[in-house]
Amino acid sequence: MATEKNQENTDGPTGHQGLFLVVLGPDGVGKSTTIRYLQLELEKLCGHCRTERWRPGLIKKVAPDTGNRIPHAKVPRGPIASALSLLGLAADFNIGYVVSARPAIARSEAIIFDRYFHDVLIDPKRYRYAGPKWLPRLLSRWVLPRNPIFIVLDADEELILRRKQELPLPELTRQRLAYREFAARTSQAMIVKTDRPVEAIVSEIVTNISAIRNFRNTTPAKSWQHRDVSLVP
Repeated sequence: MATEKNQENTDGPTGHQGLFLVVLGPDGVGKSTTIRYLQLELEKLCGHCRTERWRPGLIKKVAPDTGNRIPHAKVPRGPIASALSLLGLAADFNIGYVVSARPAIARSEAIIFDRYFHDVLIDPKRYRYAGPKWLPRLLSRWVLPRNPIFIVLDADEELILRRKQELPLPELTRQRLAYREFAARTSQAMIVKTDRPVEAIVSEIVTNISAIRNFRNTTPAKSWQHRDVSLVP
């Protein structure tokens, strides 16, 4: 892990080395818009920034996002099929990181993922997972990279439902709480409210990224991998 720590040593606002960012949040919270503007801002700072949706897709290509998919429409898999599917997902994330993301980070590029493996912890039904709850928790500890910066977007239920009405109110409330709890117990995480202009949202994200990177650069790797430096209001 010392190698990854050395790769993160930086000097500038977001540093001269690469960034690996994961954006999480319920449907309708503003992930797509925020990611689009954040990509433009990081391209100014890092030179190159690319976005990915959900997973790398090296083992199996990611289906196109039609924009009107109902998240929980499909029937969950059985327990065994769920476990096997999750193991395949974990392999896809790890292989994708080693083959594609890590070389890009070494080239000082930035990568933004719209959701990532950890989203299964919050919304297993979206991914048709009905296996044991301990398995995604266990695998999430070994999915690469070990030190992504998580950006959890949040807004009031009324605002989210005005944007998208894909989730019933009780499920939306549950997901908001679950995402916030995830950020609170995860190091290198932040919660950002999206009830304001996107320029202000992106400015706060970039400031928080700088704070996290400064913490990494001044703290031994073994310490910051196990300490909670979540930027949670």
